[in-house]
Order: sequence, then structure tokens, then C-alpha cells
Amino acid sequence: MHSAHQQLGIDLLLLEGRADGPIHVQIPDTKYDLYILPVTSLEAYRSHKKMNLAGIYFVLGDLTGEEENLYIGKAAVRKNNDGTIKHVLENMRNGKHRFCRKAVLLVAPPEDFSATELGMLEDTFITLAREAGRTNMANGTGAHAGKVHEHLKNRIGMIVSNTRLMLATMGIMVLEPHVPTATQPDVTLGESEDDPVQSRAPIREVSPEFYSHRREEKRAVLVKSGGEWVLKKGSWLGRVKADHAAKLRDCHSKSVIGDVTVADIALPSPNKAGEFVKGNSANARVFWRDKDGKYLGEYLDNGEI
Repeated sequence: MHSAHQQLGIDLLLLEGRADGPIHVQIPDTKYDLYILPVTSLEAYRSHKKMNLAGIYFVLGDLTGEEENLYIGKAAVRKNNDGTIKHVLENMRNGKHRFCRKAVLLVAPPEDFSATELGMLEDTFITLAREAGRTNMANGTGAHAGKVHEHLKNRIGMIVSNTRLMLATMGIMVLEPHVPTATQPDVTLGESEDDPVQSRAPIREVSPEFYSHRREEKRAVLVKSGGEWVLKKGSWLGRVKADHAAKLRDCHSKSVIGDVTVADIALPSPNKAGEFVKGNSANARVFWRDKDGKYLGEYLDNGEI
């Protein structure tokens, strides 16, 4: 039986014939190209014609770490034909993006990526990355694309959709929200109705509980369950002080009533959990502690979690 979904091809070219080297990705019949380059290859491609077109760039760091690991920016083509890749290299020479391990360039000719379109794309990608909550963004308060031009909405939407598809296909999930794990219902199994056996979903390893402060009243409780950090139902939340924290709260608004969580909330990192609780940026290493006052940072340093 054939799938009812429409098939879509993606062209993939290994520029140096190796999977860990620079990669060119494109959806046929589109006017934009995606390049994925390890930081060690950026200088070698500084004069690449297409990489110096106008574009959006993603600077990626250690996506499993707790430090800043994503910056999204835009670059126009300057009079000397310096475009996106040279813009990234210039920023790095000036001390920016020190966390860079990989750069992703979404590029197109200036007539296809005008200043207005670049601004709208940058704003959209920053918003998607913040809402996904998978990274610790180095961007400040976010982009400001200005008034949305209605006639560009469909075109920008298609570019964003295709870019997300290309990134996700290459395993770069920074724009994709976490998919909640469905709770497996209890199933009664047995040889007879008189001899039932309860079969449940596999039990996942759970860490010790960590708290936002040592006082037992009005505090938040965090555990690591499998690969997720789970803020427990009944956790108390502080007043929101930053836009990025407000957006994170909005993503889980159905699980919060007033200042208290009414359901367990899975978050990608303890830093994000701290941000969610504090209402502002938080250093998870010293924000979370166990019942004896031992900080989460000590657990991480000792490989205990």
C-alpha cells in the first residue's frame, strides 16, 4: 500500500566525500541552498561563491551542554561581494561565537533574500528555536523584523518549512519542539480472568530529587528521568522577569495554574528547568540542590548523574 503523503526529494552532496565534512543540502526546484560546515572547514571555504550569497546562519556549539550553544543571524552581500560565510568568519575573528563547532548557512541570491526577507526569516527562526527549548541561545532579546509583509508570508513560510525539513533530516533538531512521550496505559494480561497480571510501560531510571531551595514550602522539584529533566507537578514558580522565560512558560501554559505546576513538565536541560522556575536565566549547577544541600554541579562533575 502506498503512503498518502506526498514524496519529497532532498539532494545531498558531501563536498569532501566524508560524512563529517562540509555538506550541501538542497530541495530540488528551490532557489536556496543549505550548507553545513564543521568549524575546522570554515576558513577553507571563505571564498566559496554560493556561501557568500545573502543568507541566514546558525552557529552551533555543543548541543548536549549547558553553555550557550546556538546563535542565529543574517548577512547581506556587501559591495566587495563578502556574504554569509565571511560574515561568520569576521564575527569569530572579533571574538564572537567562541562556542562554535559547526555552522549552517542558508543562502540565496540577494534578489531572493532581500533585507526584508532576511529580517523575517531571522525573526522566525529565532522564535522557533526559543519555543523548541532545545538550546541555550546566545541571541539577546531576539530579532526585530518589523511589520510583517502579508505578500511575503506564504513564501517565508515555505522557506522556513523546507529549512526545518532539511535540518531535521540532517539530525539538527534545534527548531523542533520535543514530542511528548505518550503514557502507556495499564494492560491486564493473564491466562485467565481469575489470574490477572498488570503489565506497565518500562520503568525509567530516575535521579534523586533536586530542589530550587532548601525550604520545603513553595519550592520546585526536578528529577532526571531517562534523557529528560522533569519538573514535578506541584512545583512553585517565580515571577517572570525576561522575555525568553515568558515564551518558555507560554509553551507549557496548560500545565501551570497561577504560580504552581499542575502536571509534570519535561524540559531539555536543568538550565531550562531553572529558567522556567526562576523566570529568568539560571545557572543550573548552583540553582538546583538535593535534600542535603549538595548542588547539581557536584553531581555532574563527579559523573553521578
